[in-house]
Amino acid sequence: MSDPFVKSKALMVAVTFWAVSSLPAAGASARLETEGLTAPGVATALHLAFQLPTVLESVASPAEEDEAVRLEMARLRILMVNLGYLDADINAAHEDGQVVLKPLPGRLYSVGSIELKGVRRSDFGPEIVSDLAETVRDFVGRAATAEASETLIRRIIERIGRQDFPLVRQRELTWTRGADGVAAAVLDLDTGPRLHFGEVVFRGLRRLNDADIRRAVPFRPGDRYERALFEKLRLNLSALKTVSDFSIDLKDDGGGGLGMDVRVHEAPPDLSVLANTGWPALVSGLAALAALAATQLAGQAGVSRKRLRPLVWVAGACALTFAVTVVPRLVDFLS
Repeated sequence: MSDPFVKSKALMVAVTFWAVSSLPAAGASARLETEGLTAPGVATALHLAFQLPTVLESVASPAEEDEAVRLEMARLRILMVNLGYLDADINAAHEDGQVVLKPLPGRLYSVGSIELKGVRRSDFGPEIVSDLAETVRDFVGRAATAEASETLIRRIIERIGRQDFPLVRQRELTWTRGADGVAAAVLDLDTGPRLHFGEVVFRGLRRLNDADIRRAVPFRPGDRYERALFEKLRLNLSALKTVSDFSIDLKDDGGGGLGMDVRVHEAPPDLSVLANTGWPALVSGLAALAALAATQLAGQAGVSRKRLRPLVWVAGACALTFAVTVVPRLVDFLS
């Protein structure tokens, strides 16, 4: 029997060899120097994002190397700014034939104030104004990170666009840094016009009937725009088995309404509906064909109509059974 201690020792040697071989060589062309960083988490984030050694392996000239270093410095600076270090910078130096990047994060800024530009208080009721003020207060004092900025923008736009203003969008978010480590944010928004629901136009329909799919629309032209009803429309369309996918384009129709252009991708027909008609349909269909063929042959042979009448009744009964069995499934197949 093999010694488990020997096996585990061999495994440790293999792992150690793999780890050492994965480290950059002593003569690597670039390194990131973060020994002096005291900002929590920044050094780890920078090392995870550092790609300059790999990039420099493919450069072919000093000019390309300079451009690669410049782009890496800009990328790492943006990373630190997104972490709330708005004064961040990167120093580059050449030491022992290597490019050495030294991050200088500076001060971590917090949110001191938030101004909503382009938003008129008179356009909104007291409830919305109160919700917007509460959202702004919730972000004051937080670190001025990219994540906080994105969350703030998403919450403000969601609240404004909940009713009447479906086309609200962000123009720009700017930060003004203060000497005390507090940054003031200005969120510039385009609320768009106040709109009600307009016409809904369905495109791409082939087998589906416009009147049938229009039942999924939970509002009528002229109704007040509410995002909850718009989301209900999306849920209704998603629940249709006859629709595999859809897209909705929103636009101002110029008459105070929100026009919707819905492009529908119909689901392929469900062939299993016809395949599962069962043996009654098969037997009745074959019997009807056989009875009709026999009637035709007997008529050509001169058999009287009176004697053929029972055979005609059998053919009719089989055809009726076939129709009752198959027609409902055919309707489901075509719908």
